[in-house]
Amino acid sequence: MNCRPGDLAISINTRWPENIGLIVRVVRRHVDNPAWNFRGEPTWWCVCGQPMTWHFLPTTRVVKAHEGPVPDACLRPIRPDAGRHTEDRRADELVTA
Repeated sequence: MNCRPGDLAISINTRWPENIGLIVRVVRRHVDNPAWNFRGEPTWWCVCGQPMTWHFLPTTRVVKAHEGPVPDACLRPIRPDAGRHTEDRRADELVTA
C-alpha cells in the first residue's frame, strides 16, 4: 500500500484527467459496497478541497463530490518517507545507530 490514514496524497494514474494532480487527505480504508465497488482493489476514502469526479461506466452516471473512494494505486503520499521501501529505512537506521 502506498498510503496510510492521515496522509496527504496526490492523485496520479487516474482514468479521468480531471482528477490528476488533486491533493487529497486519506481518511480510512474503503470497504466495497454496491454503490462503490472496486472489486477488492486496495482503496481509501479520501476528502479533497476540490470536487473529485467518478464516472460509472455501465450507467454513464457522473458523480462529483469532495469525498469518496480512491484506489491506492492512484495515490502517491506526500511525506518525507514516501516511496521508500522498508528495507531502505532499515538500512538508514543501521548506519545511524
